[in-house]
Amino acid sequence: DDPSLGWHERVAHLARGLRTVLVRHRNAAVVFGSRVTLGPNAVAAVEHLLGILRAAGFEGTDLGLGYQSVLNFAVGFAVFEARPVSGAGVEGKTEEEVTAMVGDMLGSLPADRFPNLVELARTTGQLSADAQFEYGLQRLLDGMQIDLTRKQAGTAG
Repeated sequence: DDPSLGWHERVAHLARGLRTVLVRHRNAAVVFGSRVTLGPNAVAAVEHLLGILRAAGFEGTDLGLGYQSVLNFAVGFAVFEARPVSGAGVEGKTEEEVTAMVGDMLGSLPADRFPNLVELARTTGQLSADAQFEYGLQRLLDGMQIDLTRKQAGTAG
């Protein structure tokens, strides 16, 4: 964590780190996503995240909602990403092979009934897990910044 950076960058760095650890230790992702985790490292990490958000100006309910949203996004993404891929026809295939299979299946649907899915099939294989995570994380943090700015300006609804 680099205290010279803004809260947005610091929180993004922590969320990326959490995702990396949970994906690297796939069983930990499932445990973390299915149990209340109150060990000393988890508590210290949450305290650190709360400190960053509080210093940025988040307080009260917004502080709680903000830190929970970041944790839920990072953990949820990692749990989904770390899950074993299973189902009919995908056993033993890599994530890339499964993505290609899904893209092919979506692309073969009747375009008159499923125009949106057929269109999605053209890009679904190009959406890496990193790109998806970064898109969601940045939208979440941007939204938190907008809310914080409005509240600090006294214009929040």
